[in-house]
Amino acid sequence: MFDGEAWREAPLAVRGERVVALGPEATELRGPRTRVVSLQGRALLPGFHDAHTHFLGGALAAEALDPSAVRSSEELA
Repeated sequence: MFDGEAWREAPLAVRGERVVALGPEATELRGPRTRVVSLQGRALLPGFHDAHTHFLGGALAAEALDPSAVRSSEELA
């Protein structure tokens, strides 16, 4: 996407709580109500959310015993 170290100066557009553009596309979204924030050389890292599962592990977990609602050893048996 960016050559060399151009990413260090790349504009980033955020709308609400979502990153909507990075690079020239972000600049095109700038309007009269845009708030511009200089990071003064610091890095910006978005919060990453990883919501994946591995097929075999997910299948085994789906078949696992869930004793959280068990009230006695007889009920568990």
